[in-house]
Amino acid sequence: MTDEIDVAVVGAGPSGLAVAALLKRQGRQVTIFEGSQRPGGQAQSPLLGGVATNLGAHALYLGGSAFKVLKTLGIKPVGSPPPLAGARIWANGRLVPLPTSPVGIFSSPLLDWKEALAFSRLLVGFFASPRVQTAPNETVSAWLDRTCPSPNVRKLLQLFFRLTTYTNAPDVLGAAAACHQLHLGLKNVIYLPFANLVDALGQGADLRTGRAVRQVHPDGRLVFDEAELRARTIVIATPLRSAVKLFVDDRLRAFAAAATPGRAACLDLVLNRLPDPKHRQALGFDTPVYAAVHRQTPEGIVIQTARYLTPGEDGSKARAGLEALLDALQPGWRAEVKAERFLPELTVTSAVPTPAGGFGVQLADHVYAAADWAAGGFLIDGGLDAALQVASAEAGSVRLAG
Repeated sequence: MTDEIDVAVVGAGPSGLAVAALLKRQGRQVTIFEGSQRPGGQAQSPLLGGVATNLGAHALYLGGSAFKVLKTLGIKPVGSPPPLAGARIWANGRLVPLPTSPVGIFSSPLLDWKEALAFSRLLVGFFASPRVQTAPNETVSAWLDRTCPSPNVRKLLQLFFRLTTYTNAPDVLGAAAACHQLHLGLKNVIYLPFANLVDALGQGADLRTGRAVRQVHPDGRLVFDEAELRARTIVIATPLRSAVKLFVDDRLRAFAAAATPGRAACLDLVLNRLPDPKHRQALGFDTPVYAAVHRQTPEGIVIQTARYLTPGEDGSKARAGLEALLDALQPGWRAEVKAERFLPELTVTSAVPTPAGGFGVQLADHVYAAADWAAGGFLIDGGLDAALQVASAEAGSVRLAG
C-alpha cells in the first residue's frame, strides 16, 4: 500500500520553500523533498575567503513579487543598495560616469544633445510606470528597432535591460516583461547573501534533504529510488530541465525544447581591500559585462562580475574579459585577492521570458510548477510569483502584504 501525504514540494530552492510556507499558512501539511544535502539551490551563499558569497551576482528588487511574498510571510530582508555613487560605464576601454541624473545624461560623453534628450525621456518613462508601451508579441530587439534610432541610446538601454534581467537574448526576450523588470530595477534594490532568505523561508519547514524524487505522475504519485508516495497536491519547484525529467508531458517537453536559457559567466572575488574605493560598479557599453562591490565585511570585500552570455556562447572563454573589466575598475586588484571562484556557465533562468509568457503553473489536477519558467518572470521574482499563483489556486486567493 502506498503511503499518502497532503502536499509534496519537489525542490528546496526559494520557490519551493516559499510555496511550502504559503500553503502551510493555509493549514496544509507540507513536506519538501530535496535531492541534495542542503536547501537553496543556486540561492546558496557558500563561504569564499571566509565571506558568505552568492553564486554569481544576486539582487532583490523591493518592488517585485519576491519582496511582497517575503513580507507576507513576515520576512524582512536586510541588505545594502547598489553603489550608484561610484557607478561607471566601461566604453571603448575607458570608464565614464553612469548617466542616470539629468545632469549626468546631458553631460555624458556617450551622447550628443539629441541622444541625451531621447534617452532622458525614455528613462523618465521607465521610472514612472512599469507599463511602457510595447506592441503585442514584441521582443526587446523589435522594441529597440521601433523606439531607438540612435545606436548609442540603443546600447545604453540594452545595458540596462541586461543589468535588470540578467539575460542577453534580445531577439527572444519579451519587451513587455523586460520593460517591467527595468522599471523595478530603477527603483529600490538591495544586495544580500541569498542564503539569508533561504534560511528564513525554511524556518519550521518539514524538509527532507537527500531524498531525490525520480518521477511525478499526474495521479499524485511520487517515485523515489526505494519507494513511492502519494500526495493530494504536488508542486514541482525545480529548473525546467529537471522538471521535464520528473513530469512526463508532451506540452512541457515542447516548451522546454523551444526555451532559451538565460546564462552568465561569473567571476566572484573576495579582496582584502579596494585599490580604488571611488569606483564600485562598472557596466559594459560595448560588451555585455558587469562588475560591482556587493558586500564589505571585516573578512573581506566581495566583488561580483558577470558576462551575460548570448544563446550558445561558450562561457569558459569569458574570464579574460571579466579580468580586463576589473583592471579598469580596480587597478591592482590581483594583489588584493583573498579568494576567487569562476563559474563559466551559470544558468540564471531556465527560460528567458518571451512575448508569449511562461508555461503556466498548472501541470495537471493538483500538480503544479512553482518556478520562474512557469510564471514567465525573472530570477527570484518569477519563482515566488509562481509560488503565489500555486498557493492561490489551491486556496482561492492569498492576500499579499503591502
